[in-house]
Amino acid sequence: MKKKLLWRPATTQDFPEIVRLCNEANQVDNPARVMSEDDVRKLTATSEMAANTQLALDDRGSIIAFATVLEPARTPLAFEVEAAGFVAPNWRGFGLGSALLEWQETRARELFTACENELEVPRWITTMGASTAHATVDLLTQNGFEKKRTWLEMVRDLSKPIPEAQLPANVRAVTPDGYSEETWAAYNDAFRDHWGSRADTWEEWTAREARDDYRPGLSVVALGKNSDDALEVGGLVITRVNSDQFAAHGGSFAYIHLMGVRRSWRGRGIASSLLLHALQAFSAAGLEMAELTVDADSLTGAVSVYKNLGFYEARRHATYAKELSLKTNE
Repeated sequence: MKKKLLWRPATTQDFPEIVRLCNEANQVDNPARVMSEDDVRKLTATSEMAANTQLALDDRGSIIAFATVLEPARTPLAFEVEAAGFVAPNWRGFGLGSALLEWQETRARELFTACENELEVPRWITTMGASTAHATVDLLTQNGFEKKRTWLEMVRDLSKPIPEAQLPANVRAVTPDGYSEETWAAYNDAFRDHWGSRADTWEEWTAREARDDYRPGLSVVALGKNSDDALEVGGLVITRVNSDQFAAHGGSFAYIHLMGVRRSWRGRGIASSLLLHALQAFSAAGLEMAELTVDADSLTGAVSVYKNLGFYEARRHATYAKELSLKTNE
C-alpha cells in the first residue's frame, strides 16, 4: 500500500464515522442492511474498547476500515468470540481485510488464553456474512472459516389479508410495557434450544429496550398462568422500526427482532397468534411490510410457521466460524 495509514482503537466519539463507513460497505456487500449507532454500540459492547477494536484512517483522517471482537462467551456449541469487520469499498484490494482478520484472530487467542477454565470446549471466532458479500465470504473461507448456519430474512406484505388471532381463552396478548423482567425470562427460556444462542444478562436485555428503534407499542407478549398458577409471559414478539432503512427495503416495515415461545407453552398456537397480533398492529400503524430473520434449520419448525402466515424469503446470510488453537502456527 503506497499511502501510510494510521491504526488505532475506536472510541465512542468515532461512532458517527463508523456508521458512515459500515453503510458505505453495506451498499456493496448487503444493500438491504442500514446500520445505526445502536448497531455499532452493540458491535463494540466490550469492557475493553481500547484492546478489542481497531480502526484504519487514511492520510486525511477518514475512517476507512473498522474491526471489533467481543469477550468470549459460552454457547451450547463452543466458547465463542464474536467478530465484525468493514472496509470502505474504494480501499479494497490493498490487504486491509486480511490485516483486520489477522488482528481479530490474534486478539481472540489472547482472550481465550485468559480463560483457562474454558479450554475443554471448542474455541471459535465467529462472524456474519451476507450471501451477497462475495469478497467477504471468499476472504473468510480462504482463511479457514466454515459456514455453520444459514439465516433466512423473510418478508410479509401487510396489504395481504391478515387472519384473526386466536389465543387460548386463558391467555392475553398485551404489550411488554410493565413486564420487562417477565419478558426477559421468557426470551431466555424460549431461546435455550436455538442454535448458538446463549442467555441474555439483564444488562443486555435492558440495552435491547434502550435502543432508539425499539417499539414496545408494536411488540406483543402472551400473558397467562403457568402450572404453579403464577402469572408469566409465555411468548414474545419484540419489534423494531427504523425509518432510515425503509428506502433500502423498498418501503416501510416493522422488523420482528425477537420471536419466541417458552418450551412449556408450545403446541398451543401461541407463536402464530402472537405473530398475527403483531401483523395487525403493524398494518394499523400504516406500515407496508413485516420482516424477520429465522434459522433455516430451526428445530422448532419456525420457517413453516412463517410461511403459513404469508412470509417469503427475501435474503439470506450465514454464520461463519473458525476453531482456534492457542498456538499461532496451528
